[in-house]
Amino acid sequence: IYYQGKKIPLSKSILGYHGFFGVPPDGKLGYHHLNAKVWINTILKDPHIHQEKHSFWVNKTYFTTSYNKLYIQRPSSNKKRRGLSARRRRQIRMFAREKKRAFKTVSKKMYIKASLAHPTHKHFVTSPFWTTRHIARFKYKNGKSFEIAPRVRIHKGLDLRARKGTPIYAIADAKVLISKRMHYEGNFVLLDHGHGLLSGYMHLNRRLVRRGQRVKAGVQLGTGGATGAVTGAHLHLLLYIRRVHVSPLSLLSLPVQ
Repeated sequence: IYYQGKKIPLSKSILGYHGFFGVPPDGKLGYHHLNAKVWINTILKDPHIHQEKHSFWVNKTYFTTSYNKLYIQRPSSNKKRRGLSARRRRQIRMFAREKKRAFKTVSKKMYIKASLAHPTHKHFVTSPFWTTRHIARFKYKNGKSFEIAPRVRIHKGLDLRARKGTPIYAIADAKVLISKRMHYEGNFVLLDHGHGLLSGYMHLNRRLVRRGQRVKAGVQLGTGGATGAVTGAHLHLLLYIRRVHVSPLSLLSLPVQ
């Protein structure tokens, strides 16, 4: 089966075959198509290919917009802001290369064998998926605040309330690709669920799994925290399907068994 010209990895089950694909949140509206090719082998005839097309309609989604203020330097701070050290900049570049390699992972094996699990005990969204964030930034000088160049960012994950120490769980069976403290992500765990389906858990206070470890849905990966580039404790949950950002809630809503 192909979507947008790219092959969808399939797993065989009792009921047939199943696979995952992601519709880009900034993709085109209207009809999208799945193209299926079936190789048919009969006893009396030579093998031949049967092709079918399945079409589905993509509606416009009205993602949220948020407006925030960020104070770069508090008036009580008398210390000059120092830039990142050369060593830290090298580490950030190294982390970026490691993440880039990991996000390209498309395992031949599908690890999901059981039902899914929620990553936290309580479901409380603090920042929805694909929110456009308008950030007004301010600095202080001579006791007065003044605005500097604002920023606009797309929030490509889902933020859930997770105070420090809150247990964080794997949403599905997987293999641990990354378990490391990074600059922006803080304590970061990236799981490979197979066939290019990846989930990430950022800003953890503690990590309880190691790279290469196999985990089941509902296994504790760590605890909530405020590590990395954050303004408060929470879980930033991300989901990729072969490098396409999708809402983690879209997977959790599926009747996967």
